[in-house]
Amino acid sequence: METIIEDIGDELLSKLLGPDKNDCWLWEGKVSLDGYGIFECEGYEFQAHRSAKMVLEPGWVYKHQDVIHICDNKLCCNPKHLRIVDKVKT
Repeated sequence: METIIEDIGDELLSKLLGPDKNDCWLWEGKVSLDGYGIFECEGYEFQAHRSAKMVLEPGWVYKHQDVIHICDNKLCCNPKHLRIVDKVKT
């Protein structure tokens, strides 16, 4: 299992540029219509910042949780700029 995580981490890191002047690690891969990075792996698409939070700071982000940017940069994947929060029910 660690090898799979390491491979995903290497692939994820290969698409990051940075840090920039705000210490953001910018996603250079595919971008969604709403401006978030899209990480493609094994035929699936994931939000790049959500993947970065789980891979670079090992842990799990559950379906009822969101990963938000405290830097307000949708392309940032620096795990220090990302926070896990419970989704707001509407």
